[in-house]
Amino acid sequence: MQLPPMDDMPMDEGDDAVVEQPQQQHGAGAADQQSTDAETVQQQSSASVQYARPLVARPVTEQQIQALRNGSDVRPGSSLADFYRDLENYRPTIPDSVALYYMRKNGIANPDVRVVRLFSLAAQKFISDICLDAMQQARIKGLGQVKKGQREAKYCLTTELLQPVLEEYGIHMDRPPYYQ
Repeated sequence: MQLPPMDDMPMDEGDDAVVEQPQQQHGAGAADQQSTDAETVQQQSSASVQYARPLVARPVTEQQIQALRNGSDVRPGSSLADFYRDLENYRPTIPDSVALYYMRKNGIANPDVRVVRLFSLAAQKFISDICLDAMQQARIKGLGQVKKGQREAKYCLTTELLQPVLEEYGIHMDRPPYYQ
């Protein structure tokens, strides 16, 4: 699938994928008109899905488009063993001491440093996925706040946003009684 250049997209900042509703007709030609209108709406909606983008979008540079088209961040010829060796030099966001504490608390006695960092990396990815899903929910619900002079909306992570996302990941979160 080849993406069209951003300049050729037929959307302005104010019009998000607007699909016209077919007018209702009565009589013999109504069934034919409805099927034609349904095809038109389907074509328009599929076209609008291709070009859908958020209202406050940053322009995508040609380098970013080329990077997306060319593939992944994995070096050619790298293997799982190379990744495992590279973990020695990697500094994860979650400190080794925190990861080691939770590993020991759950029965892992003296793991290798690379295993601790792999555990930290997996935990970081899990937390990142939860935060991104909560951010997506906030965007869908339109909960962002825009102040004067700013173009981008700012979002706040709340319990109301976090609870359904955690439920999707199988984590049940009880709200404290003072929230009810």
